Amino acid sequence: GFDIRHIVIDEAQDMSLFQIDMLKTLMNTGSFTILGDLCQGIYAFKGLSSWEDVSEKVFGGRGRFMPLERSYRTTVEIMDYASKTADLLKLNVPRAVPVIRHGPAVVHKECAAGKDQAAAIDGIIKAYQQNGRQSAAVICKTPDECQRLKKLLKSPGIRLLTGREKDYGGGTVILPAYLSKGLEFDGVVIADASRFGMTETDVKLLYVAMTRALHELSVVSVK
Repeated sequence: GFDIRHIVIDEAQDMSLFQIDMLKTLMNTGSFTILGDLCQGIYAFKGLSSWEDVSEKVFGGRGRFMPLERSYRTTVEIMDYASKTADLLKLNVPRAVPVIRHGPAVVHKECAAGKDQAAAIDGIIKAYQQNGRQSAAVICKTPDECQRLKKLLKSPGIRLLTGREKDYGGGTVILPAYLSKGLEFDGVVIADASRFGMTETDVKLLYVAMTRALHELSVVSVK
């Protein structure tokens, strides 16, 4: 059998209670450190809905909950903006408090679909580059939307990420929101933000996309 005394799980919000319980059983240990953010649980069909469920149903109420409230990735302006989106979920989770690092205000643009949106995004990317940003991402809701928008963008060197890449490699990319989890960029553009609805999964996807930005965030809505 396994001689494992302690198990650490990261991104635990994407696991099911069954998977955690199976690890506990197979590894024959009840000693776990489980880390995650329920606001980033974008796989609704299998993810966790509360940490209380993990403690009560898997560990018999013996788990200890320790909220980690500091956000070290984004600026105050970006975190405050994204937190307003997360508040729509009404989840019983602590609101992230950013370290005191200020940056530009979040930019919101409204434009027509198609070429008008693409031109607006090209302008944002150019401004990011002029501000010395080494990496940028255009984040759409779905892969199909990425494909359509990519054909209209004129920014040089922009690459479409499909999830099959071995690494990101820097520069400017376009990718669907679900692939952005775990990545970070100097500047982020949320394309056609109005495509994200009010379902729990959509709100979480939008929150994940917004919090990929280290320094600058722009949100583009289509009229």
